[in-house]
Amino acid sequence: LEPKLKAFLDSAKEGVILAAFGTTMPTVGDSRTQFLKNTFSKLPSRVLWRHAGEHLEGLGDNVLVMDWVPQLDVLNHPNVKLFVTHCGRASTYEAAFSGVPMVGLPLLYDQYPNCWALSKYAKMGITLSMDTFTEDELYNAIMAVLSNPEYKKNAIKAKAISLDQPLSARETFLYWLNYTIHHKGASHLISQVAHELNFFQFWSLDIVAFLAACLCTSCFVVYKLLWVIISKCYLNKSSEKIKKH
Repeated sequence: LEPKLKAFLDSAKEGVILAAFGTTMPTVGDSRTQFLKNTFSKLPSRVLWRHAGEHLEGLGDNVLVMDWVPQLDVLNHPNVKLFVTHCGRASTYEAAFSGVPMVGLPLLYDQYPNCWALSKYAKMGITLSMDTFTEDELYNAIMAVLSNPEYKKNAIKAKAISLDQPLSARETFLYWLNYTIHHKGASHLISQVAHELNFFQFWSLDIVAFLAACLCTSCFVVYKLLWVIISKCYLNKSSEKIKKH
């Protein structure tokens, strides 16, 4: 950890909350950013906020903003008590591996089920909607997780389960690397079916052709229906004119 960050974490007797929303979404909308800023500034704990947007004015003295943080190293610091996260895949794993409770604010895609897994299944936090949360809801959720030891207890349980592996990640990587070298590429592990696919199967052209045919058929049916409807309307108007004359 760089000296400024390390000093911020080491001296936080009241604990630190890490807030980060991933590398692909370092900032959120202006209104959401304002809510986050106001909420973080009211908290009794220190807040380390990864924010890569414009400079934020009016932050509380308890908030440190950085455009990048070594997330896993920070989560494993003993003074970090809570993780406010978007629940991206990497952040979800790191929260579980570090045993840190969370408040989830999912933004898109797989983040919603990831937050659900942490908050509903692992019961190590609370999930709010990024689109609709209020300052009071976020503040209350953060304080609820910090004040209820069950969330920390469940986070530690998730950590124990996640780390209980026969080999470490490094040992697993080295094993399979040596295995592949020893067996000269380990071609027996490669799917033989994938190598037997012809050009049409490999590019799924049969499926593309079927979907294209369905689309063309649907467009043709819609076209004919519209043509019949318009024709009938035109004929009705023509017959009314004839009757009037």
